[in-house]
Amino acid sequence: MVKLIWKQVVGNQEKKPALTDSVSSPTTVYIRKNVKRVLITQQDGSSAYAWQYEEAALTLAEYAEYEELVAQIETPAIQALQEQNSILQAALADIYESVAEQVANQENTNLAILEGLAALYEAQEGTV
Repeated sequence: MVKLIWKQVVGNQEKKPALTDSVSSPTTVYIRKNVKRVLITQQDGSSAYAWQYEEAALTLAEYAEYEELVAQIETPAIQALQEQNSILQAALADIYESVAEQVANQENTNLAILEGLAALYEAQEGTV
């Protein structure tokens, strides 16, 4: 079984490092997570941006085993998440439509109130 040993890494790549890197080494595949851009203070006191991430190194054989394990785990989990996501998106759409309808109704009510106030103001103008 593949065991991932994560190491904290700071890299100076121009572009955001790929989450999976099978190009940098002919014998090693690097898996990265929690990749973020950070401002670091260099030894000379100046500041520079760098990439900070956790990285695990796997041999090609370990990576093949890792991919198989991930595929076995991810498929049912991803399907369940996609179903939940669809349900949540439908619920959010319903909520959005309801809020939009309430806002439109409130705008109509506000307009009617303002029209009524304007009519009262105009009616009172002649009596002063």
